Amino acid sequence: METADKITQTLAKNIALLRRQNGMTQLELAEKLSYSDKAISKWERGEAIPDVIVLVQLSELFNVSLSDLVSTDLSAKKELQSLTKEKKKRTLLNKWIIALMSSGLVWLIATITFVLIELIIPNTVPSFLVFIYAIPVCFIVLLVFSMVWKVFWATFLCVSVLTWTLFTSVFLTLNTFISIPNSWLLFIIPAAFQILVIFWFWRIRATRNPRKKKYEKSS
Repeated sequence: METADKITQTLAKNIALLRRQNGMTQLELAEKLSYSDKAISKWERGEAIPDVIVLVQLSELFNVSLSDLVSTDLSAKKELQSLTKEKKKRTLLNKWIIALMSSGLVWLIATITFVLIELIIPNTVPSFLVFIYAIPVCFIVLLVFSMVWKVFWATFLCVSVLTWTLFTSVFLTLNTFISIPNSWLLFIIPAAFQILVIFWFWRIRATRNPRKKKYEKSS
């Protein structure tokens, strides 16, 4: 008897909660179910319970399982989901802050190196190259974080940008110190490597997605 009362009160609370979340009045819900608004009011007060067919209609209408509708406190479940979502947002924000601070450290070191070169040996070496090489170094740092955190798209982006910026740095360095005819041919290497990277990551994603779908289907 106690269990039946608990189910009745949980169901009543859930119907009222889901109706309000979907912006419906008792009359609007009653019209969808071909019932009176008085019946809806009784369900929400726990004075009566709908029959099985109506319970199925309610679960389909509000997109919840029949089990959750009658036996789970959806307000508590929603609060838990909200807390979990908020926790994920904070974790993601912390990761971004760590990555940005690490990248900022690379640029700080590059700036210090640039200033020291200009103070100690000015006009001897092209000090601007320090900032050029800071770009691939920065993406090496970001690549490490993306691999540790297993962020697929960020890893792909970092590998691609790292490849092009590294060869660009080499190209600028060569053209600064020595003049090499047709030095632009150097970029054929990163172009070929980029194609390889695209196919490689596409292959990884293609092999991962079926496993994910299979897992979701089995669960």
